[in-house]
Amino acid sequence: MKKLGFITSLILGIGLLGLVGCSKSGGIDTAKVQSAFQTASTVDKAEVDKAITAIKAGDFAVALVSLQKAVASATVTAEQKSSLQDLINEVQAKLSEAAKKAVGDATKAAKEGADKTATDLQKAIGK
Repeated sequence: MKKLGFITSLILGIGLLGLVGCSKSGGIDTAKVQSAFQTASTVDKAEVDKAITAIKAGDFAVALVSLQKAVASATVTAEQKSSLQDLINEVQAKLSEAAKKAVGDATKAAKEGADKTATDLQKAIGK
């Protein structure tokens, strides 16, 4: 039984690692933000560029942190904040989607592990 718990924990851990950056940008359009930040301050533009690079690499957790830093900046205009908020919503949706998939995969793997353990136990008792 301890082995099943370990396997389930391992599978969940691997699934959660996938949340952090195993998938690619997944169709998130960054053009609106890039356009809005063409004339932004160097600090704000650097944070947005960091977020865009993370999105393109599929590292949505890092992207979200950078986007939240950028939207909190005192020098960001209303147009820039709006475009950032739209992008934040898209990134959060991707993270949520990835989390649901990871939980589904982990649940499936745990069920398969439990079924195999039950089958093995039945075979052992039957002998």
